[in-house]
Amino acid sequence: RNESAYYLLIMHPESAFKTGIVSKQAGSSRLSFATDEALNALFHTHSGAVSPFGFLFDTEKRVSLLIDRKLLSEDKLIFHPLENTASVLLERDVFLNACLPLLDRTPTFIDMPEIRKDT
Repeated sequence: RNESAYYLLIMHPESAFKTGIVSKQAGSSRLSFATDEALNALFHTHSGAVSPFGFLFDTEKRVSLLIDRKLLSEDKLIFHPLENTASVLLERDVFLNACLPLLDRTPTFIDMPEIRKDT
């Protein structure tokens, strides 16, 4: 809210986003979504196109990376290349063991709840 910390959360598509759960695991008292102005300044992109590729522009390391632990069970990950008209597919191990070190980022893994499926 006061724009003192920013987080990029990468979630599994079957996980539910619960602000309280994310904030507790991130060690933040309150989370809100970044404004378009902040997204442009930090990642040179806009809402709907944010991805880990934005870390190329975050040279001051103002954004921390949170990754849903469920993604560790996936072989491939898909991200927008900072524009939501395309997608890039990466092997999970390439992303974690090659891309993130090149971007000088160490993720914090968090546990997200599954989407509740009412029957």
